[in-house]
Amino acid sequence: MRERFEQLPKQVTDEIERRQLIGELRQSVATIRDAVKSLREYPDFQCPSSAAVNKWRHALEAADLRRDAALQAISSDLILTQSGKDESAQEWKQWHREVATAVNSIVRQLETWPEGNWRWNEDTETIEPGRDLFDVAAERSTKPVPAEATEHAKLIDSVRVAVKNLRAWEDGRDVIRQPLETLLALSSEELATQWATDTVRVNHTFETPNLIATRELLKSKIL
Repeated sequence: MRERFEQLPKQVTDEIERRQLIGELRQSVATIRDAVKSLREYPDFQCPSSAAVNKWRHALEAADLRRDAALQAISSDLILTQSGKDESAQEWKQWHREVATAVNSIVRQLETWPEGNWRWNEDTETIEPGRDLFDVAAERSTKPVPAEATEHAKLIDSVRVAVKNLRAWEDGRDVIRQPLETLLALSSEELATQWATDTVRVNHTFETPNLIATRELLKSKIL
């Protein structure tokens, strides 16, 4: 048993959360990479070479305008049949849905992990974290230790001191070291009985003092 707590740290890292966050971060990196890759395949979408959220929002606004303009042009077209217009309009709406889904996915990840210090990598042509994922996860999973923890430690220390004194007192009197749970559950009558019958002693043979005395007396007469 420890004597006392050392000084409690001001903050600790939740290891379970840290490992979970590392997995989530890796998934975010993959999500962004896949979304950027898919957007670069749309010739009508201006994919920003940036990790700035506002630039991606502006790119989506531009896509909104591109869709609206295309739909207006289709509606005004005098050559296309109605069936052709419907088909072309559906293609542009589908294009916009896919673009919006990918852009919103990127924005969501960037906003979820601002401490990732995301940057645009010219070599890989995608967005990557500017910090080590393990550092980001450790930072987010680090929690402050509340003042109540210190109060709790002091109370536990007082119990430790009391238990130490109890065991020293018992050892000095050859008293059995009963489990604390047992001692704390004893009634007044049970404790009194242990002492009256001497069953509280280390070398007790489960015989009363009277039986032991009688046996010794008989031995002395026989000898």
